[in-house]
Amino acid sequence: MASRFLSFKPKRVKIWRQFAISLVVVLVLNIVSANAYLRLDLTADKRFTLKPATTEMLNALDKPLTMEILLAGDLPPKYQRLNKALVQTLKEFNEKAGSNINFFQTDPSEAANEQERRENYDYLMERLRLSPTQAIYNENGNQVRRYVFPYVIMNYDGQSAAVEIAGSGKVGLTPDEVLNQAAENLEFNLAVGIQRLSKYDRKKVGLITGYGELDSLDIIGFGAEMVQYFDLEPIDIRSVESIQGFDAIVVSKPMEKYQTDDKFKLDQFIMNGGKAIFLIDGLSAEMNRAEGAGTIAFPIDHGLDDLLFKYGVRINKNYVQDIQNFGRFPVFIDDQDNLINLPWPFYASINEFAEHPVTKNLDAVYARTFGTIDTVKAVGIRKTPFMFTSEATRVIAAGGRVAFEDYANPPDPSLFQHGKEAVAYLLEGKFSSVFRNRVLSNDKKDDFKEESLETKIIVASDGDLIRNERDLKTGAPMELGINPFADRGEKVMYANKDFLFNALTYLTDENGLITARAKEVTLRPLNRLKVQEERAYWQVLNLVGPLLIIILFGVTRGILRKRKYGAFSTSER
Repeated sequence: MASRFLSFKPKRVKIWRQFAISLVVVLVLNIVSANAYLRLDLTADKRFTLKPATTEMLNALDKPLTMEILLAGDLPPKYQRLNKALVQTLKEFNEKAGSNINFFQTDPSEAANEQERRENYDYLMERLRLSPTQAIYNENGNQVRRYVFPYVIMNYDGQSAAVEIAGSGKVGLTPDEVLNQAAENLEFNLAVGIQRLSKYDRKKVGLITGYGELDSLDIIGFGAEMVQYFDLEPIDIRSVESIQGFDAIVVSKPMEKYQTDDKFKLDQFIMNGGKAIFLIDGLSAEMNRAEGAGTIAFPIDHGLDDLLFKYGVRINKNYVQDIQNFGRFPVFIDDQDNLINLPWPFYASINEFAEHPVTKNLDAVYARTFGTIDTVKAVGIRKTPFMFTSEATRVIAAGGRVAFEDYANPPDPSLFQHGKEAVAYLLEGKFSSVFRNRVLSNDKKDDFKEESLETKIIVASDGDLIRNERDLKTGAPMELGINPFADRGEKVMYANKDFLFNALTYLTDENGLITARAKEVTLRPLNRLKVQEERAYWQVLNLVGPLLIIILFGVTRGILRKRKYGAFSTSER
């Protein structure tokens, strides 16, 4: 008996030793997991992986940031997926920023009665100026309508802002594609909202004046939007010695010829690594003189042609008409009593864009009296066309007539066979100075640079991309992107401010926050016909399958235990 006990004792000690080692391992793993962050993104499109620039910004937060998700509650199925993606993204934000980020969900529709629900809606729409989406969907065979507020309200350091996470989307997209775009842009939209509130890494943007550029009332819509994200400052280029010290400049529709000294300031700003947006018209035609016989489109001598040519593009002295995406212009008839919106091919909605972070998922942009752009040889410069007209275009050279009576009747489509044209370009690389190999005065020679640092320029052949319209009755400036001349008198919002914001962000964003707009989330919808055909099979598999696995595991474990301890029981007898 004693011999059997002695032979069993080492086995019992071994078991206790293994148990102790396992316990220690579990404790160590718990301690490590509690203090170390590790999460693997196994999705094919890396939808849960934040961009390095976003992580850097979140780590820089030094005060608590609270986010209230209004896209919550009993949502339609499509919005439930977006809500899930939003929560997952904010969890990633929370992990990167630690205790500085907290978020919670609020259902605006949750109320004790209908009056209280209406008060909630009125507060969000009237006080906070949020625009809800009316979702229509089927529930238990009934059609249901409800307001959905796709917003996140952020609070940081005593300030608050509402960030829209799902707009109307690009024209022509299905609701599924619109919400997919929203999921793709979640990181960027949230990060921009945080950047705006925290004033993290704000850039300084100069608005060049002095040569007949658009005045303050013409760009007040642009300023009202961009001042939330950038420090804007007008620069009278005639009265300053240089324009250094700015992260980027905007030259908007100059109408007078630049003097050589001031053109030199622009050139040397670029040579020193400055970024710039040039919104330049090639022709000028006064729309208030287009009645009757009309007016003539004359070339604009702004003196910047050689500068842009040296950088790699040429803005041609012509106008492009796009009959497929034509705009409209208000014209009075019957002795000024009636106002009609005349079809006007000189205006167009540009809705074809390059696959680039600046223009990805961008809605249509409103362009007015714009021309074509040619690229020219510039060694080492990468040229990316941004925006395109449709194939149904016509090009009118300088000296062409601009008259309302030419378009009182539908134009002949056979005249619009010119093909697609690019009307905006991104130029990147090391630029050569237009003043290279020129004789310079002594005061310019000292700091002159003939080749730039690596930098970026955006050139568009429409100076009005940045211009807001005026109210026809009061003359008051309107929000940038609103076209009050749309068909049937409806005001249409275009994406001009989105394009300009993305462009400035791309130019000045050294850390690459704009790259979050390049994220792609692939739609993988279920095959509804296949689901219907195989519904019973998958239901049985999901109900019976787990039970069979548990039974199989139990039987296998019993057999293994019997084999392991059966010999010991027999020897003990």
